[in-house]
Amino acid sequence: MVFFFVVFLLSRARAVTACGEDVRLADYLSAHYCVVAPAIGAAGSAFAALAWAAVLFHVMSIVASGFFIPALENIAAYLGLPEDVAGATLLAFGNGAPD
Repeated sequence: MVFFFVVFLLSRARAVTACGEDVRLADYLSAHYCVVAPAIGAAGSAFAALAWAAVLFHVMSIVASGFFIPALENIAAYLGLPEDVAGATLLAFGNGAPD
């Protein structure tokens, strides 16, 4: 799976021809190849991307523990569900709710 992801990234990297012409919300490949990598190198850019991913996961865990878990506990207490059933059932429901 990782191999296919790396092949995809390398094929996409070859497709980046001009910097600054493509406007997107967050175009990480253009940022890597056009902005960050020329300044600090490819290894530094990869480290910066991994550090950014770690920050995003940390923020997501803070939001989940501050808002999602208390709401899950309240719903489980109201419905009289045990913790393991509430975790399996309501977490799956919460994950599919935006769809």
